[in-house]
Amino acid sequence: LFFLMIRRPPRSTLFPYTTLFRSMRAGGLILGGGAIPPLRLIQEKRLEYCNYLRQETLSIANAVPTAEGALQMIMEKTVQTIAGSRVLILGYGRIGKVLAAQLHALGAAVTVAARRETDRVWAELAGCSAKCMQSALANLSAYDVILNTAPVLLLDREVLQTVREDALVIDLASRPGGVDFAAAEALGKQVVWALSLPGKVAPKTAGSIIAATICHIIEERGIVT
Repeated sequence: LFFLMIRRPPRSTLFPYTTLFRSMRAGGLILGGGAIPPLRLIQEKRLEYCNYLRQETLSIANAVPTAEGALQMIMEKTVQTIAGSRVLILGYGRIGKVLAAQLHALGAAVTVAARRETDRVWAELAGCSAKCMQSALANLSAYDVILNTAPVLLLDREVLQTVREDALVIDLASRPGGVDFAAAEALGKQVVWALSLPGKVAPKTAGSIIAATICHIIEERGIVT
């Protein structure tokens, strides 16, 4: 077992992957926090590489600090309370569900935009309003805060033109994101691309989540009992 902690080593540093991998036994497991270049040595020694960041359990757990980080941004970058604010959440996946629950609990008027009807029904059962994605994107001027969680381009130039100048847009989606950021800047819209929030707003919790995920992977493979 080898735990690869360095995700993006500095260009000036030659990280000795080959030396480390050569010292491993055949069939060993490498745990890393990002994509690793395919190396012939990995194949020759039948090493397994597991990207722990792609584990579903980690993604679910990370939804909480991500949502809390988004709440912090809303409080810092708007001039009104969350209570009474009109908030639109684009997408109702892991992060969308946690965000909707927390914003609703704080008194915001939350609308969830989702493509699937089942998601819209669940959102309504959670006390939120729900719309199909197309309908929500056609009426963005109604919202004080817009939170995108979908990693597809939803807020292009045409759509962004309908966002109020005093509204806040937070993109929580992973790359490539869901906002045309160049268009947003040109239009003078207040847009924040909030990447990697767990590590930024709650590093201790984020580290604990990664540690628990790694332990679970190891236990699943029977490496440690």
